[in-house]
Amino acid sequence: MRIEEIENDIINDLAELGDSISQYTYLIGCAAYCLPMPEKFKLDEYLVKECQVKTWLYTYREKDICYFHADSESLIVKGALALFQEIFHERTVEEIR
Repeated sequence: MRIEEIENDIINDLAELGDSISQYTYLIGCAAYCLPMPEKFKLDEYLVKECQVKTWLYTYREKDICYFHADSESLIVKGALALFQEIFHERTVEEIR
């Protein structure tokens, strides 16, 4: 699927849920789909600064493919990160542009 299609699916899913409680529940459910973040990336240098809960982001590129590793102590944040992974993980630089 193209990035735009995935983004539209996510937006439509959230819009169909309507109320914020249902949307939060959806994000919490998405946390289960967050790709496991290798422990070697759970370092202070990858912590999101000024975030209220510990949240790690580590992205890198090998050749033309971008990788998006993330984790959080918050299920809602982790669910949102899972959606970002769905959009950006293992995409080419050109696709992300």
